[in-house]
Amino acid sequence: MTNGLRKMRGTATVVLLLLCIPSVALATRQVTVAILSDGPWATTQAVRKQIIQESTALTEGEFLVRFPKDKQRVGDWSRDTARQQLTEALADPEVDLVISLGLISSV
Repeated sequence: MTNGLRKMRGTATVVLLLLCIPSVALATRQVTVAILSDGPWATTQAVRKQIIQESTALTEGEFLVRFPKDKQRVGDWSRDTARQQLTEALADPEVDLVISLGLISSV
């Protein structure tokens, strides 16, 4: 897959995810996003950075998208850790949207 196609796919994914944000979050004009990944891998930081940059650019002037450091989690490649991180993020009243990177945390 070429870099251009990856970028377009990533942008499309972010746009679709942002369209799913609950209306309650939009009413406050601030959205808090948690990003979870299965474990450390070579491009984790680059992918996170791209998601943050594209989300911020796409929503500029409409609402504030926040990615607090304490809502960003990197797992240890285990299903139990991925499940725990997802459960915690979904239960967190401050989190409006959860983005999971990887097969384990996405299932």
